[in-house]
Amino acid sequence: MRITKITVIASALALSGLLSSARADDVIRRDSHRDLDRAAASISKEARRMRVENDALHTVSVETGVPAPKTHQMLDRWSDAGVGGVMIACTIADYTKRDPNYYMERRFHDHQPWDKIIADTGVPFEKVDRKLAKLDDYVHASADHRR
Repeated sequence: MRITKITVIASALALSGLLSSARADDVIRRDSHRDLDRAAASISKEARRMRVENDALHTVSVETGVPAPKTHQMLDRWSDAGVGGVMIACTIADYTKRDPNYYMERRFHDHQPWDKIIADTGVPFEKVDRKLAKLDDYVHASADHRR
């Protein structure tokens, strides 16, 4: 009887420790994904400032398989998204095989944050993070090359 009580107590403590650890990890992950909106806006602003949006859209096309003319149309229609937003929408579309404009509408008409859209579609956040990092690297390399 005594061993059973100790086992139950030890199991409860271990389980509560795991649950609190999992919750903390989830909070950290959610906070890092909230930065997607900020990162996309930063990349877009930099591309606009350096006048490398066309080069950046070419990168979006190469990375996601969305035709370059379509990425240009998306930027024309959703200018607030910038190249960063186009990259996120095209990355999600590449994963889900849906039209990227659908995700742009969710973001800019329905005002849903990118992290919610990504979570709803099941796209791995890391995939989107990697694509944005590549776009950011390309924008900076392209801007340096133009100097």
